[in-house]
Amino acid sequence: MGFMNDKRIPLPHPEFDNESVRYRHRFAAFAPIHNPSPVHYLQYKSIADISAMQPSMNLYVAAARSFHQARQYLEVIPGSEKEVQLTRIMYTHHMNYIAF
Repeated sequence: MGFMNDKRIPLPHPEFDNESVRYRHRFAAFAPIHNPSPVHYLQYKSIADISAMQPSMNLYVAAARSFHQARQYLEVIPGSEKEVQLTRIMYTHHMNYIAF
């Protein structure tokens, strides 16, 4: 959201843009993870609309905290399960071009 606010990420052409499809594709890899429960698209959309009004710096700090928390959670997952989940996450990372 911060990158969009700062116009560092070009938005797709409106004719080809379908945010709900992007949402489903982006979070499909996390479907097997049940805790915390997944956020439904309408809830995501309302949060995103509120976040868009925040200053970009606040969004960057919140993202850094979230990535740090995710790292802490991943470090606790046992061996083979961790590898499966990391593979799914890395696939999503690659497909969404998210820089960790």
